[in-house]
Amino acid sequence: MAEPSPTDITLPMVNQYRSNVLFLAQQRVSRLWRFVQLKEQVRAEALFFERIGEADAMQDVTTRHPDTPNMAVPHSRRMVTMQRSNWAKLLDKGDEIRVIIDPASAFTTAGAAVVGHRKDKHIIDAMVGNAYGGKAGQTAIALPAKQKIVANNTGMTMNKLVTAREMFDENEIGTDDMGAPGGGTGRVLIIDSKSISELLNDTKVGSADYNTVKAIQAGTLNEFHGFTFIRMEPRRGAPSTGTAATDDGSAKSRNKHGLPYNATTDVCTCIAFYGPSIGLAIGQMDTFKVTQESTKCFAWQVFCEMDLGATRVEEEGVVLIDNDLSPTA
Repeated sequence: MAEPSPTDITLPMVNQYRSNVLFLAQQRVSRLWRFVQLKEQVRAEALFFERIGEADAMQDVTTRHPDTPNMAVPHSRRMVTMQRSNWAKLLDKGDEIRVIIDPASAFTTAGAAVVGHRKDKHIIDAMVGNAYGGKAGQTAIALPAKQKIVANNTGMTMNKLVTAREMFDENEIGTDDMGAPGGGTGRVLIIDSKSISELLNDTKVGSADYNTVKAIQAGTLNEFHGFTFIRMEPRRGAPSTGTAATDDGSAKSRNKHGLPYNATTDVCTCIAFYGPSIGLAIGQMDTFKVTQESTKCFAWQVFCEMDLGATRVEEEGVVLIDNDLSPTA
């Protein structure tokens, strides 16, 4: 009986590895993608999320046989530019080949993690960075200062959380929670562990609130004050501003997909957002390869590649909350 060829062996490995990675990435890794508008299988370099504004009010009919009204409905759009990213891992000849298709293996979970982390990075970058509008996406749109709550030499406080909620309420963001055609729902607060602790130390947090926040800190609850709490740590290894922290190889310094962090001021930016106010576009998620590398003594290599892009669809649906992680008295 003839020995199976490398191609015969590789094909089932590729299919199994792809399905394992995608399952883990969709179910267990990305913390934010299920809250936002989502467009999948994008086959273009750019994509637009359409914005429909508030329509004119209905008019009363005061005569017989009136003309049919033509009401104004504001329409604009936001552009997403797709970004291709990839990841690969080379296995030495002595490594067990079965680890490639084992869903519990370090190689599979690592591949799923980088896919999920890339989703979260694009989403957070879209929240804090410029959006691009206009017919061809040529107009840069910054998040207005009125959507930002400054640190003011304090960590996370109840006042900041209340202010964020009031900003959403005043702009009627998420009050009906009707979502959007592309999905996304609910008010969410992305918050780091230190800021949760600071919230517990706020004297304005009552006993009942204290117990709720304590449960959030313990991971047994995630709802408080109308927000779903999602814990993510600061980007200490690659802060968006300030002097870069030393990458010592720890999980803390490797976090390059979390919350914006200024190493100079030790300020972490937590983010409150309404799901439909952010759009995530996913292109090819099925580019997975398992090959033997001839230049590496035919060692096995696992490889994955995908296209992603995100945009802020609505400025009023995002509030940045700066928190000083080491406030001075």
